[in-house]
Amino acid sequence: MKALFYVPALFFSLMFLSACSSSENGEDSSKPAKISNEEVFEKRIADIDNNPDLSMLRSLAYNDNDGNTVEAYAYLNAKSEAVRFEEKYNDAKSGNFGTNTFYVENGKKFATREIYFDSKRKEQAFVERVSYYNQKAKVVFSKVRYAKTEEGLNKSSFNPSTPIDCSEKRVMKVMNQEGEYQTTFQGFVRSNGMVYALVGGPGKTDPVSSVSIQHEYGDISKLLADEVGHIGRKLKVQHDVARSADGLQFQVLIALEIID
Repeated sequence: MKALFYVPALFFSLMFLSACSSSENGEDSSKPAKISNEEVFEKRIADIDNNPDLSMLRSLAYNDNDGNTVEAYAYLNAKSEAVRFEEKYNDAKSGNFGTNTFYVENGKKFATREIYFDSKRKEQAFVERVSYYNQKAKVVFSKVRYAKTEEGLNKSSFNPSTPIDCSEKRVMKVMNQEGEYQTTFQGFVRSNGMVYALVGGPGKTDPVSSVSIQHEYGDISKLLADEVGHIGRKLKVQHDVARSADGLQFQVLIALEIID
């Protein structure tokens, strides 16, 4: 599916600096075993997850020099409202990797689901944590479960945990191509007869993404004619995802525009 992933506006009114996943046991006997409206939250989540008519927007896939990776997805309803975001990541330093899912209603998150591998626990395990939020997007309840494999999570039981706010800051920057995830031109890479454009944040250590060049007209021809002279120029990028003959997935450039 052709993905025009430039999300026109930030849907979340609150931004948090903390990361989602953390290494902790999670169980807390001081917390209630459940909240009175847990079934209501779960129904709202299920209504979104089970909606077959949602359309998907896909961000670029980014990586940095340390081996960290991140990409994001937005799911829109028939009114073109984002109702779910997914953030897939790999943290090279900690060894953790997983997916953070954000459920949105009226422009604010009401629930999050984190599924990740936690290498920092005494016994390495997969973790699933679900958190609920009030109308001001403040976390009010979290529950967690563990398993040796990701598939085993469904056979485990949830226990109440210390409420943890899963920040949407990074997923929104990735979807909106902001901050270190801006699409400024970083040069070309040539490999196996193919040419890839590198785009990413303006900083030397900011994450980058590569897209395969399939044509050489318009602003692409300008970049090819003067690669060094265009380094740092801000671009608007549209891409698709394709698979090579040997099954490897890569990003294909659909359109590119110099916008600064």
